[in-house]
Amino acid sequence: MTVTLIRGREYARLMSELPSPVRSLTLAEIEHQRDRVYEELERGGAIRVYTNDSQHFLGVLTRDQRLLDAAGIAQLIENGHIPPLDELVAMDDRGELP
Repeated sequence: MTVTLIRGREYARLMSELPSPVRSLTLAEIEHQRDRVYEELERGGAIRVYTNDSQHFLGVLTRDQRLLDAAGIAQLIENGHIPPLDELVAMDDRGELP
């Protein structure tokens, strides 16, 4: 399993576009309902994941390609492989990109 971090405005925008309805489950509930969770994800659903005590939000399970693509870009930025998107836009505006 791969976990990818999405931060800031991009996270807020993507969360607003999650499929509806979105279920909220703890890690233990996901493990207990594994087949149902897989089926929901295959149908395009999304699941908000919380710690077993329901106190902390961990992330979202999804197979939505838009979210996965955004998460991939966010991971490249987070790891320093590419500059943040606003820096890339500024570089393009200044003619610094090939």
